[in-house]
Amino acid sequence: NRKTKSAQHARTYERRRPLEMKVKRFNSRKATDSRGKSTFQEATDKFKSDPKCYLTGEPIDLSKAEDYQLDHIVPFSKGGTNDISNMGLLRADINMCKSNKTVDQFIDMCVRVLRHNGYVIEEPK
Repeated sequence: NRKTKSAQHARTYERRRPLEMKVKRFNSRKATDSRGKSTFQEATDKFKSDPKCYLTGEPIDLSKAEDYQLDHIVPFSKGGTNDISNMGLLRADINMCKSNKTVDQFIDMCVRVLRHNGYVIEEPK
């Protein structure tokens, strides 16, 4: 079965090179040349030395593809680009919560949830 072997090869390749595959998906958003593209080398340079979730600060193991996602810091739906300066590394569960919100919208939502549940939130200095 040609299709089965091709699919198996793709999954094997993705397990071996998860960051590279995630960069390809990041760039697959409907971008025109004016909205930029990021390269695998740019992502490697940006994240390899100290891979952390940019919202929680938690360390990320880049070899575990299921644990992280590449995020458009300014969502593509809100005018963000595929450029490396707009690429953030997030834990997968955090990115699911962030969805297409800006960082400020996401933090505001988190504060509202915490206050509703009785937490006292101090504004940053």
